[in-house]
Amino acid sequence: MSHELTLSLDHKFSDRLSLHTALAGTFFDGRDRYVTAFDFDPQTNQVFRTYQDRSPLDNSTYSWQTNLNARFNTGSIQYQLLAGVDLVHSISKDGFTNPNEGFFNDLFNPTYNNSTYKDPSSKYFNFKRESTSDSLGVYLQDQVTLLPNLKLLLGGRYDVSSGSDKTVEIFQGERTESYSDSNAGDFSPRVGIVYQPIAPISLYAVFSQSFNPQSGLTRQGEPFGPERGTQ
Repeated sequence: MSHELTLSLDHKFSDRLSLHTALAGTFFDGRDRYVTAFDFDPQTNQVFRTYQDRSPLDNSTYSWQTNLNARFNTGSIQYQLLAGVDLVHSISKDGFTNPNEGFFNDLFNPTYNNSTYKDPSSKYFNFKRESTSDSLGVYLQDQVTLLPNLKLLLGGRYDVSSGSDKTVEIFQGERTESYSDSNAGDFSPRVGIVYQPIAPISLYAVFSQSFNPQSGLTRQGEPFGPERGTQ
């Protein structure tokens, strides 16, 4: 089950100055239960089917976005300035249980019943993880009209993020706990230019970079590095 709540406010101080702000919350609570098959034996066509339970599946995300838009002139040059801030806080819980109880069945001639069998060679596995993350982005952009047919865009954004992960694993009765903290930050520039030799034609060039922090851990228990892109 998921719910989403959004509250936004737009205020126009004048024809040249306006403010936009928005608060949002997204909440998800679910459980995933299913039967899966593995350990197939090609000699006997037997496959071991077992029940799996993925719970809890909980995620709560709170976000706040505010930006200010201003337009002004200096002589014949026009400016459209945009300044803003984004703030996101997220909490997620994920769990997974794979018991070693199930039953064997012929893959090509299956029979179904309610009897279960505890396979000593199969692996009982229980996994639970709780993650929290915070990210803050501050950006500034200016669209400059140098001439009626020539526009320049200059902008930059700085993002900083922090997160923590707590993982509990139970494998064949052995319990393992691990903790991880991550911090990352980077600046992403943006530059563009548009030239219109005639009204129906626009020639443009753009350069931009992006930064996107990631959640989760590698197989070695290290946090994933942020995604970075260049266009």
